[in-house]
Amino acid sequence: MAFNKVAFYADIADKASRAVAQSYASWTSFLRTAGRLYKYSYEDQLMIYAQRPQATACADIGLWNDKMHRYIKRGSSGIALLRAKGHNLKIEYVFDVADTVPCANARMPWLWQMQPQHEASVNQALVQRYGIDADIVTQIRAAVIGQTTAYWDKAKEDIIATFSEREYNQDEIKNGFLSISFSSAFFSILTRCGMTADDYIMEQDFADLSMFADKKSANQLGRAVNFVNENVLRQIENTIRKYEKSHSRQAAERTEENDRGNHIHTSRGLQSPRHSDEASARQASGQVRHDAKNLSERAQTGDIQHHVSGRDTVSAPVRSGGGSTASLGDNDSQAAEAGATEELKRKDPLKWVGLMNACKAQVEEVIYEELIYK
Repeated sequence: MAFNKVAFYADIADKASRAVAQSYASWTSFLRTAGRLYKYSYEDQLMIYAQRPQATACADIGLWNDKMHRYIKRGSSGIALLRAKGHNLKIEYVFDVADTVPCANARMPWLWQMQPQHEASVNQALVQRYGIDADIVTQIRAAVIGQTTAYWDKAKEDIIATFSEREYNQDEIKNGFLSISFSSAFFSILTRCGMTADDYIMEQDFADLSMFADKKSANQLGRAVNFVNENVLRQIENTIRKYEKSHSRQAAERTEENDRGNHIHTSRGLQSPRHSDEASARQASGQVRHDAKNLSERAQTGDIQHHVSGRDTVSAPVRSGGGSTASLGDNDSQAAEAGATEELKRKDPLKWVGLMNACKAQVEEVIYEELIYK
């Protein structure tokens, strides 16, 4: 009898959904993976966890080859994800960044990390959203409570129906669900932010986990945690990205100012400012054009690796209401908005070069983020 891959992976999904919430150890182990992969659905997170629990950034082979200029290592096995096709299932494969090797002009996905210098900005963003002015951990706690309550209000009928054959009244279901959803998402988010979750949440906080030991209720819990994680972690991610962009721009401006003052020759006195500016502008402007050309080519071309034998490929996961892919075609308008106009290029070439380099860095950051996870 021929090997049925769909049935094989469907069985993996079924066993994983039944086992994941059986104990504190198995559930918190999954929550660590879910925190890294918060832009994937719960079902995809579960399949990735069952096959590659240490995965950090997954995409299909075409995206790795075409956009990121990375080959899949020979002998690597894809991570199977299940997709509905009418009344049937089909398999699509993704590969973790650890399965790839760089080729010419290779890129790495941007995987943000919460650093001490980010905390003030993240704290301010959470204050604006949730209205509680406190330390960063208390802010995250408040955000998780708010999002957990919002999910219950949205999905409570389905959640209650899941327990219809079990001896729980509605108050018990609500209290148990809110308690374990909060503890789970709080643990997952703190872990993703690089904090030691065990310092803030204990094993006894997961006492209600036994209510979700069966497949249906575990799926409800997993979707709730996914909802909370995505909403809170996306806001933290966006705040850190804005911080990094702002400081990259400031660094470019400081470099420009340093270049302006670097016209004194110790052996020959002052150099002609006009001659220096014109020569620097010709050299720097040529470099910007060269860099922009290379950036465009790297985003549009690349060696394509053939699919791993016996494996299908998968499109980058698409979430409901998902965003659009970054486009390099917006670079000119972005440069104009930043002040890098043709008039500035004639009047102050060095400042124009600094602004163009800052815009180029911003475009690359957007590409790293949008092309891997969207």
